[in-house]
Amino acid sequence: MTTGTKDRDKERKDRDDNRLKDEAKLKGTLPVGHPQAGYVTSDLSLEEHGDNYGKLPPNELAWHDRRDDQREDEVEEIEAHEAEVVEEERQEQEAEAKRQQEESKRLEEERKREQTRPTATPANKPSTG
Repeated sequence: MTTGTKDRDKERKDRDDNRLKDEAKLKGTLPVGHPQAGYVTSDLSLEEHGDNYGKLPPNELAWHDRRDDQREDEVEEIEAHEAEVVEEERQEQEAEAKRQQEESKRLEEERKREQTRPTATPANKPSTG
């Protein structure tokens, strides 16, 4: 294994470790099929390994590295976008729940007021006497 390959493998491991830490901070992702969910291309970073591990020429390795870096950037952008959308939807749901709670409270107070209101006596009530 050459020094360049070791360095590249160490960089990838560090990048993966950092990504795991970032994922822990991620507030949420969108389910598949959500209108604003992102699509990430397939991860081909393992393509250069296998039978050709350490045998690819430097120009091909550089191409693979650029492709993998572009995909990582794409993943980060999509994760950030989805986290924003999840947060916006959460805020909308909280606002709707609060509105419904206030409406329910208002209706309950109105119902209580109607129950405590004195009943009117009929105007044509025959007098006993």
